[in-house]
Order: sequence, then C-alpha cells, then structure tokens
Amino acid sequence: MIEFPRDLWLEMRTPLYVYGSEPYTGTNSTRTVLKLERHSSVLVSTSGSVHTSVQVVETGNVRFLRFGSSGGWQGALNLKDPLTPVFPYQRAFTSLLQTIRPPDTFLSIGVGTGTSLKQVQRFFPASRLIGVELDQTVLDLAVRYFDCPKYDEAQYFVNDGIRFIQTTPTKFDLVFVDAYLSNRIYSPCLEADFVRELYDSLTVRGVVAVNLITRFPVTGAVHKYLSAVKHTFPEVWMLPVGVPFAEQNVLGVFAKQAEDLENWKDSMSTHANLSYVDRMIWPWRLKKVQSAR
Repeated sequence: MIEFPRDLWLEMRTPLYVYGSEPYTGTNSTRTVLKLERHSSVLVSTSGSVHTSVQVVETGNVRFLRFGSSGGWQGALNLKDPLTPVFPYQRAFTSLLQTIRPPDTFLSIGVGTGTSLKQVQRFFPASRLIGVELDQTVLDLAVRYFDCPKYDEAQYFVNDGIRFIQTTPTKFDLVFVDAYLSNRIYSPCLEADFVRELYDSLTVRGVVAVNLITRFPVTGAVHKYLSAVKHTFPEVWMLPVGVPFAEQNVLGVFAKQAEDLENWKDSMSTHANLSYVDRMIWPWRLKKVQSAR
C-alpha cells in the first residue's frame, strides 16, 4: 500500500465513465460534508465511475484523497505548505526534476491528486502537461480540492494508461507511472510488454519514473518487471523511500541516455522540498542498477 507518513497520525454527482481519446474538460461535482471521524473530517464521499468509494479527508493540516473509508491513499496536500509533497515518493520525484532537462511533454499515468503534474508545471511552466486517469471523479476532485492543474492548463484523458500509451502518436520527454488502485499497483503496469511500450513512447532523451511497491530482495512480478527494464533501458536507478527491510515505496527511474541522471544524487542534498532526513539518507539509498543491454 502507499506509505502513510507517521507524523500525520498525530495531528456529486456520479459521472459517466468514458474511455476517452478526446481530452476530458471537467464537470461540476457537488461537495457533500458528511460526518466527522476521530482526528479527521470527511469533506467528500462519493462513488466514482470505476471506484465504488472515493473520499476527500482532512487530518490536521493535510488533505487526503482515498479509495474506501480505511485506506487506498491516492495522494495528499499539505494545506500549510502546498509546494512540498506529503508522500516521500512524490518528494523523490520532485527532486528528480532538478536534474533532468526541461521536458517539452510530460505524461502522468494515474493522476491521483495531481501532485506530479503540479510539480512539473511549477518547475517547467512551458511544458505540455497530459494526465491519464481511469476514473473521471478522481480528476474532478483533484482539480477542485488538491491544486491539480486546471482543465485549461493540462490535457486530461479518462482512459487506461496502457491503452493510451499504445494508441497516442505523441512522444514524451518525461513519463510518471503512478497507477495505484485501492490496495495494489495496477498490475498491467508491471507487465514486461509495457516496459517496451514505455520505451517506445519516449523521445530520444526521454525519462520514465515509476512508483513501485516492493521489498528487498525484489521477488515476483516486480522482479520480472525490473528484469525487463534492465534489458530495455541503458540507465536504471532505484530509490527506496520507505522503512528499510519492509515493503515500501520505491521510485524507479529509467532513462534512454546514460548521462541524464548522473547528477541526481548530488542535487538531493540541496533540494528545498526535501526534509533534512531525505537529504541525508536518500543519496545513500539511491542505487544505480547495472543495465543488461
């Protein structure tokens, strides 16, 4: 499951689902204030076109999007510090942006709360932003409650991310794969065939970042996936951001050009959106994986 930060423990309309090849430009969802839970308030509880329960919840100064009433965390917004991502793997992705070349085109497979789109927009205002999300309701809530780029600032498609990659003629400089269901990664994103499709969707200097959930040593579907990655991409990096020796979020970053990620480790020590612990520990945990190409 998505790592829930320890320090945070302290503190509609039902739309039609459209498999879209045309951009989705939004609908007017209604806000429903339902009830107060201990330490949190439910701002919105509704059903989606794919997910039976979608909620916006506030705990202290943090607003969350979740599937169901007890988990399936999709993203979060710190209301007092909206520029700093709440989840560690999102902060890790943000630190990557300080290293790569400015992308002309950015694709987010799985929008969630739109954190990755917002960060790319922040660092690279001229980038073309594209988000693909299975559930229209998730898009509506992300834009309304989580500072996700508005419908006139990005192109959104209500679609399956894999199908979108397979059919779009667009090539991308940067892709972030963060397709997470209520309790697991969307399994087609871990198929070996999808690795080649990701590679083919990139420009000549393209970079892919993937939110993985695994433990070390890596086994099962994630092991097979990473084997395909190592046989496809010349540059492969892995950054575990959770509790060591446990199942955790791991940011995998794969590039077509070997030199494009060499400065990532050094840049972490000065990144403003990383915590002191992030800056101290992550350069040590970031590992370059030997490509099999």
